[in-house]
Amino acid sequence: MRATQVGWNSLTSSTRVDSLNQIGFRGKTIRPKKDTTEKIVLFVGDSQVEANGLPFDEMIENLVQKFLNQKDTLHTYKCYSIGAGGFGQDQEFLAMKEYFKRFNADKVLLWFTTENDVWNNIFPTHWPMNANPKPTYWLENGNLKGPNYQWLEKYPSPNKPLWSQPFLLFNHFDDKWESKLPPAYKGVPASSFHGSLVKFPALGGEEAIEVEKSHYAIFLSPRSERMKYGIQLTRFLIDSIRQLSNANHADFAMFTALNDEVTNMPDSSFNVADGGKVYTLSKAVFFENIDAIGKGFDFHFFRLTTEPKRISAEDNHHFNSKAQEELAHKIVDQILLP
Repeated sequence: MRATQVGWNSLTSSTRVDSLNQIGFRGKTIRPKKDTTEKIVLFVGDSQVEANGLPFDEMIENLVQKFLNQKDTLHTYKCYSIGAGGFGQDQEFLAMKEYFKRFNADKVLLWFTTENDVWNNIFPTHWPMNANPKPTYWLENGNLKGPNYQWLEKYPSPNKPLWSQPFLLFNHFDDKWESKLPPAYKGVPASSFHGSLVKFPALGGEEAIEVEKSHYAIFLSPRSERMKYGIQLTRFLIDSIRQLSNANHADFAMFTALNDEVTNMPDSSFNVADGGKVYTLSKAVFFENIDAIGKGFDFHFFRLTTEPKRISAEDNHHFNSKAQEELAHKIVDQILLP
């Protein structure tokens, strides 16, 4: 039986491998620190950090490095990346462990992606349902457990009995995992709903909103038990990243920037129909969820003025060159050189 890999990096998943660092992520070669005048910044995140839709020079690591060296003449800065499409804080944490075995950093910056990081952490596969498996943590009696597999581990694993390897026994990874999670948001049957409705095309297809593996799960009102679980799990994982950074003498901060899905939403709640059910989305609940995730962390929330922000209508999840440059300036001015 052919072995399959659990988890990924740019080396194994990216369609754009113009330059890879030694950990297997899109980015320049990592160099050890030369002396105390040199500062190293490590960016951690998902496809936003990887930035496959932009030229190499416009990756956030390269823009921030350029602006830092322009503004601070007393130090030399090097910025590196750990980031791949579909990453949650679970794979970010495990990849950081590999980074710190070989390299150091003065600052770790986590780019938190509001619309998908929570469900990236909850489910054991990539997008969409039952896709490529990844290492996954879970909560048990209020404690962080896992991961179920190590990052880039092969399965079937020669180190585990076959009966203990769920990816080998079942093809529907998410379905089996989801059955053990707290209850998801329950849509109301459209036939029993008498308010005004908006048909939301994005909820169809691969957006599995019925189990909250969806870019719109974080907007659902009221917050479900599954979302409460996902927020708690995410906070545990972020804290693990913070502790790992501090243990390796690096300061930690996190940031996010609003995307078009948020800025284009109505300020108040509204009801959307999909698959015969009605779901209530709320910008207010979105911000409450983000506040709950970031509470107690050094968390920076950026609102970009660049319009349009996105690369194209086909790629409306990632920033274009001008928005990426505005974000890089904000990171330098408000986090790294305030």
